Amino acid sequence: MASQLRRILPSLPKNPFPQSVQAWEHDFKNKKPLRILDLHKSVFGSPLRVDILHRVVVWQRDALRQGTHSTKGISDVRGSTRKAFSQKGRGAARVGTIRAPQFRGGATVHGPKPRSHETSLQKKVVDMGLRVALSTKYAQNQLVIVSKVDLPTHKTRDLSHILKSNQWTSALIAIRGENHNLGIAASNIPGIKVIKVEDLDVYNVLLHKNLILDTESATYLQNKLQVA
Repeated sequence: MASQLRRILPSLPKNPFPQSVQAWEHDFKNKKPLRILDLHKSVFGSPLRVDILHRVVVWQRDALRQGTHSTKGISDVRGSTRKAFSQKGRGAARVGTIRAPQFRGGATVHGPKPRSHETSLQKKVVDMGLRVALSTKYAQNQLVIVSKVDLPTHKTRDLSHILKSNQWTSALIAIRGENHNLGIAASNIPGIKVIKVEDLDVYNVLLHKNLILDTESATYLQNKLQVA
């Protein structure tokens, strides 16, 4: 059995994705396929690395923490500074101040203080995490590339109709440049978020079911993230 495995395993490809990665370019309003795009396999065809996704998401969420938690120490709580009881003669433990932590309303020992929760992570790991996230969406058929996100008005009703007709109930729309109408229209729709492709991150990609990119954004990501 072991010899058979040794003969089989070297012939298996390290990358389960095909060498040529292709995707349809759709029309944003009706999801009509327009043409086939060739995508860089290192960006949209990377192997799934759950450990990399976990590291990047933890790094992002650490940076989002405010760190404003604070408790009062013995010098912060309200109370008299005089000695509460005599040092000797009571048959009880000596007490210096009623602000001590053993008393009601006293100080908190080793409580949290304001601090930064940010952690460090190498840029190459962050970029790899984004490649894995994009490849995951591609492999799960949840990556949608559109020719252009064209919305003539800022009406939420118009955008909501497009999203419902295409069954995009949870979607992250990453665009290149500014789109004033799209930003206003999407702000009132739960589960829909619009960001610039320059700000695309792993956490938001995984948080939404679908990832919608325009062709210009897909080209930008390939130029930024591709590896030889």
